[in-house]
Amino acid sequence: MKYEKISIRYAKALFDLTSEMNLEEIVFNDMIVVEQVCNIREFTVIMNSPIIKESKKISIINALFKNKIHTLTFKYLILIIRKQREALIQTIAQQFINLYREKNNIKVAYFKCAAPIDDNFKTHIQKVIEKILNCKTELVVSIEPKLIGGFVVTVDGKRYDASIKNKLDRLSKEFKINIYEKGF
Repeated sequence: MKYEKISIRYAKALFDLTSEMNLEEIVFNDMIVVEQVCNIREFTVIMNSPIIKESKKISIINALFKNKIHTLTFKYLILIIRKQREALIQTIAQQFINLYREKNNIKVAYFKCAAPIDDNFKTHIQKVIEKILNCKTELVVSIEPKLIGGFVVTVDGKRYDASIKNKLDRLSKEFKINIYEKGF
């Protein structure tokens, strides 16, 4: 990305400050909220617009986040806008989240399955993954009916595919590579 180095620097500065003040977890949770708000298209368009004045952007941040996030996080967002880096709010939040996860040895596990699962099963899956990886995990569950059955787990770019769709696809490839020739 074009501004990735700048985003990392801003996130690192905030992370260092929160470490000194023992507010890492609070600001981490705030940054998750900020990142979710940044996924709203209208918010991103407003923040990226050079036509909308700084005071209007600050009032939008004020309306969205005042008394909902920690004052440090709120003041930091205002500082970003005053430094005319509001277009980087989402990437700064993402970088902060990555720094926090890295420091606390937290990995994100993406779990895809064909049917909805209950909370007890989610907890069990999370514990199994934590035991295998020997670290804390955040489990992101998504439902994909095209898997037919089974599941797919992805962590750090590594994928374990135990879906029925995958097994059927492999079986189909084996049948296409028929090593037996018809002798009659």
